[in-house]
Amino acid sequence: MVEARKFQKRWQFSQCCGAVDRKQVRIQVPPGTGSQYFNYKGFFSVILFAVINAEYDFIYVNIGANGRAGDAGLWNQCSFKNALEEKRLNMPENHVILGDEAFPLKPYLMKPFSRKRAVKRREKIFNYRLSRACRIVENAFGILAWRFRIFQWPMECKIETINKIIWAICSLHN
Repeated sequence: MVEARKFQKRWQFSQCCGAVDRKQVRIQVPPGTGSQYFNYKGFFSVILFAVINAEYDFIYVNIGANGRAGDAGLWNQCSFKNALEEKRLNMPENHVILGDEAFPLKPYLMKPFSRKRAVKRREKIFNYRLSRACRIVENAFGILAWRFRIFQWPMECKIETINKIIWAICSLHN
């Protein structure tokens, strides 16, 4: 698969088709929502949940979950996960998507070894390489925020409008 070769060449991580993470998009508190959109970082947000390929393109986006939602919960509810489990994406056998510690370990989803226990040298090397390959998601979010300066301030629109703006920005980015 072309994507896996690109990940291998660029990030030295074989059999990888993408990496997944989320970005907290700062918003003004929507009227009547209380603390529903208040996140663990201390501000109000909606979540841009994305899978990124080796070329920094968004291959899947899920936009609009409230800022309180966690990675595992978002993952369990996303259509991308369901498509992977039902083998509707034609992902090659033994290939994976990369995620951080918050995601569940699955045959199609690789995450680092736990840092809470004694980690062997080869596990540390694996964690380093996985972490380096996962940076592609953070890099893509950084490029997005740099190119589209609207992410530098809280968005002051209705939630539906904010979601449409984020969709449009992800499309323009690609």
